[in-house]
Amino acid sequence: MSDGLTIRRLFVDSRFRSTGETDDFEMQLSEGVYLPAKCHCYMSEFTGVVSFETINESNRNLYLGEFANGVTSYRIVQLPLGAHDSESLRAAIQDAVNVGKATGMGSYVVTRSSSAGSTATASLGSAAYRYYTLTVGAGAFSVVPDALLENLAWYVSVWRVDGGAIYDTAAPKTTNEVFAFTGSIKFQASHVSKFVDLRSKHSIFVHSSLGGSDSLGPNGLRSILGKVPISGGYGSVATFQHGGSPYENSHIGPTMLLRPRFYLRDARNQRIDLQGGHWSATIAFCIQ
Repeated sequence: MSDGLTIRRLFVDSRFRSTGETDDFEMQLSEGVYLPAKCHCYMSEFTGVVSFETINESNRNLYLGEFANGVTSYRIVQLPLGAHDSESLRAAIQDAVNVGKATGMGSYVVTRSSSAGSTATASLGSAAYRYYTLTVGAGAFSVVPDALLENLAWYVSVWRVDGGAIYDTAAPKTTNEVFAFTGSIKFQASHVSKFVDLRSKHSIFVHSSLGGSDSLGPNGLRSILGKVPISGGYGSVATFQHGGSPYENSHIGPTMLLRPRFYLRDARNQRIDLQGGHWSATIAFCIQ
């Protein structure tokens, strides 16, 4: 071709990967392709399935503070991994928080409620009843917010001093990604959550070794080709179409293209386990 390009498009499909898993793999091309100087690329489209679980390794930890018999203590409640609707998640939370309670704490009950705490019967999945009311029969508790979980000083001087287990403050992997409560520590017998968002991931960031470090994403990441919004729940289809702006292109040349890597991450740069689900995309090349 007159501009030096020998290909215009690269079709990516996780089913035809050479190494790795569907969320992180290399693609072996049948021939090496030279991409000249001033070559740019962009992700023109993406199609995949929302196959990652509602509760997964990146958001399964519920950090709980408990006060009973004049003693404050902290613990991490790990929810079982799995895909959920609002009712099955309610039951999973209730079962998990009642295991390993501090001495003197009563039984925990989780109910689906409105934002005002009303627990009147509602149809499963009703938008008005996408909140949780968490109540304990004796004692008081608080669910720890992200602002404190990521605060190293609070972790050392409060969490660890009061018996909390070791965790990584840079990646607490908290259930606050799906359902959160207060923005501070408030020991009460009952709390109403904020809106329960069962998507667990709001966006998929498609990274690649093709990236020329001319994009900047969360946590300073510079290898992002595109961001795919997640607008549906588990089992839905996630799609993306390029917006047409030349500013969405990534510089790539000069280089020899033979074994590109593609991998999916969330906004916190955590792996998105697709549970074997597949995705495909089209990478377009141009000279600018």
